[in-house]
Amino acid sequence: MHKILNRVLLYFSDKRLVKLIILSMLVVLKIFGSEISPTGDPIPEAEDGSLV
Repeated sequence: MHKILNRVLLYFSDKRLVKLIILSMLVVLKIFGSEISPTGDPIPEAEDGSLV
């Protein structure tokens, strides 16, 4: 997984832009996940904090 992220970072000269994109995607995933969850709970996360 980290190798893929490193390759993506190489394609972008502005790493701040990449961080912004990643953060925005995580926020969208959490919002979308809470909307489609019948109980309204956020997306479950593993103990290490990564998305399941």
